[in-house]
Formats: sequence, C-alpha cells, structure tokens
Amino acid sequence: MTALPMPGAEGLTRRCPFGAIAEYEEARDASGIAPLATPSGRPAWLLASFDATKSVLADPGFASMVNEPPPLDGGEAIPGWFFGLDGEEHARYRRLLNGRFTMRAARRAAPRIRAIVVEELERMRGLGSPVDFFAAFAWPTPARVVCDLLGVPPELESLLTAQIEVIDGDDPEADELGAMQAMWDALVALAAAKRRAPGEDLLSDLMAEEEVTDGVAASFALALRMAGHAPVSHVLGMGAFYYLAEEAKEERRFADPAGRDAEVEELLRFLPTNNLGVVRVPTGDAEVAGGAVAAGQPVVAAIAVANRDPDRFEDAGSFRPDLGRASHLAFGYGPHQCLGHNFARIEIGIVFEELFARFPGLRLAVDPHEVPMQDTAASYGVTALPVEW
Repeated sequence: MTALPMPGAEGLTRRCPFGAIAEYEEARDASGIAPLATPSGRPAWLLASFDATKSVLADPGFASMVNEPPPLDGGEAIPGWFFGLDGEEHARYRRLLNGRFTMRAARRAAPRIRAIVVEELERMRGLGSPVDFFAAFAWPTPARVVCDLLGVPPELESLLTAQIEVIDGDDPEADELGAMQAMWDALVALAAAKRRAPGEDLLSDLMAEEEVTDGVAASFALALRMAGHAPVSHVLGMGAFYYLAEEAKEERRFADPAGRDAEVEELLRFLPTNNLGVVRVPTGDAEVAGGAVAAGQPVVAAIAVANRDPDRFEDAGSFRPDLGRASHLAFGYGPHQCLGHNFARIEIGIVFEELFARFPGLRLAVDPHEVPMQDTAASYGVTALPVEW
C-alpha cells in the first residue's frame, strides 16, 4: 500500500473549500487506516475512521509523549509541558485545572467574552467596508479572550500574538523555537509577578496552588495561549466563510440558545480546520482498525476526516445542525480532550450571534473561489476573508 503524504503536502486534494482531504477520506472508507509518509522517513499511520480514532484516543496504551516539550536556551525542557504529559503526571496537573474549565465556569465568563467580542466587532466596523474579517476580527479576538482569561496585560498580549503568528504561519524558515522561547520568558516573568501581586484571573488563581511553580504556571499559560488562539481563529474564519459563501446566515438560529448550541456543534464537526489531527504513539504492539501497528510507530488521528465518517453520522458530508451531532471529536476524546472546549464553545456561539445581529447585511466582497486559503501540516483555513456590508 502506497503511503499517503502528510497534511499540507502537494498532491492532496479537497472536493470544495469546505471539504476534508479527499485522499484521507478514501482511506477511511477503504479500511480506516493507511501508512503515512513522514518527512523523517519514520514509519507512521493515518487513522481516519471515527470508531477507531475514538478508541485510540481513549486508550492509555497510546502515549502523547511524541509531543515533546520544546527545548529552552539552556537545553532543559519546559516543565509541566501539557501537550506531552501522560499517566499520573498528566492526571495530577489536569486535576489542578479541571474545575476552572467546566461549562459553569465558561458561562460565568460569558459576559466578559461577549464584551470583548462586541468591542472587536465595533472596532472592525470602524475600519470601514470592505474589510478583511480574518485579520480585523477572527485572528485578534480569540487572542484577547484567552489573554483576558489568563490575566495577560495588553503590552504582553501583543508580544505573544506576534510569536503565535510565527508558529502558525507557513514559512519553513520561521524560528519557531525562538518564538516559543520568547513566549516562555515573558510568561515566567508574568507568573512571578502574579505571585507577588495576584489579580482576579486564572494565572493568579493557579499561583495560589502550593505545587505550582513559576515555570509550571508559565507552561500552563503557554499551552492555553496556543490552544485558545489559532485553532479558534480558524473556526471563526472558516465558519464565517461558509455561512457567507453558502448565503446561509439568514437560516441560522444564533439568537436562540438551543439553535446556537446546535450551530456551534455542527461547525466544530463539519469544518476541517484541524489538518494534522492528534498524534499518539503505542507503547506496545497494537492492532488498530484491523491493522498491526508496531510499538513506537506514530498514529496520526485525522480528526477532520473521522468527523465525516458516514458509518457514524447521517449525511456526514453535509452541514446539518438539525441532526444534533454533538458527539464529534473536534476537541479530541479521553484523558487528553481539549481542556478549554467549554470556553471555545461559548466563544464561538457568542461571536456568530453578535456578528449576524450587528451586521445583517454582511456578505463576501470577493468570489468564494478568490478567498485565499492556508493548507499546512497543522491547520487549514482562510488567510484573509474580504467582507462588506
């Protein structure tokens, strides 16, 4: 069987701007698993069926340690690197955070999130029509929301956003480790400042925990800052693109809480913004989707493809909020499910509710085929979305 290329490589296709990678969908429908060609030549596997993906994500025999912490200037690793922890160490750190990321906590934060969204929409209005929705709103707004949650001051927010742009971009020469180091240094200093003079924010709250050092708090903040910015921005950009390209915004029900929740869940299931998906490594030889995977061989769970598995979802390739398909894998599954998923859901719902209420005449300023797209190993989405009203 010929190995499939990694996301972002030449030769992969999509049937439309809102489609998942077609070659991965073919692999899903054929067997659910296929060999994957990696830049290093290391044997790896693409996992594309819903049931097998969910099973692997729930299995403690598949480790996330492939996501090793980036090295710091002195050669040491970032302590408590949340993307690479497993087992009891991961569970211990997660217990410190779980209660701060419940749906109840997200709903308590909703008024502040709404205030930020409204401020950013009105700032976009002030730029005049037409405007690039992605640059003017979809990119900066999630950054403000997560920084507000953490208690990051505006001057530091700008520095962090600039470094996130380095990491999220498609420049192969970008100094991603340098960007990580700059964010790390700034957040360690911020954590120390919060310890001396705490405020009413998540980072100050964490510093009150006896076992949380400045370094561990900075690691949490860095992970949350990264996970809460670009992934949400791409959902906002692609969601707006879909609604406007399909001329479907009039049909949406964001003013109604139940309708809003259904729209958000279907956006998360349907939009193929997570290109790489989730990487896991079996700690021992394993059988996955009927195929043998040797210990240490990475398994790349193609979340965007699994979320369109016709064996799991009726009319899987269509946008159907009316079907109530909240059991998707957009935030992962199992012990490593995205910690901030409740906050992301609240934020996305507020954004589209306020956007279409405040800009009822919003429309694309270009033909849909002229909207520029980014298709990298990690993410897929618009790089600009010209709109007018």
